[in-house]
Amino acid sequence: MTAYRFSPRAFRDLLQIGDFIASENAEAARRVVRAIYATCRSIPSSPLAGIIRDDLTSLPVRFRLLLPYRSHWIIYDPASTPIEIIRVLHTSMDIPTDAVTYLIDDPSHAIEAGEKYGIKMLSPEEARRALPHFGGLGD
Repeated sequence: MTAYRFSPRAFRDLLQIGDFIASENAEAARRVVRAIYATCRSIPSSPLAGIIRDDLTSLPVRFRLLLPYRSHWIIYDPASTPIEIIRVLHTSMDIPTDAVTYLIDDPSHAIEAGEKYGIKMLSPEEARRALPHFGGLGD
């Protein structure tokens, strides 16, 4: 099975989702973050199962609904190796049409921008060590 990876923006989305939910209920945050990881792990086995949203982007990306919560869209590039998770956005958001357009940017620009603001891409093992309160990350 092909692996997956989070883009810097998707990883930032994941952290913000966890922090937002944890401000009210830490256990609920753990459940949602685990569900996001579980859904991401399932994408490589059927990358074309997500839906196409021509109303939001002309890019060849797919949208997978987070189950069982139905609260977030996981937006990913089914043609990338490993599968790139581009964004994780709440379903109630008014998703701007440019929310996924950075795919066409030079990746070195995204890496430099992330480093400038202290954003580092973590491996699953680094995520587990850095975020132990979200147990099950990267499993």
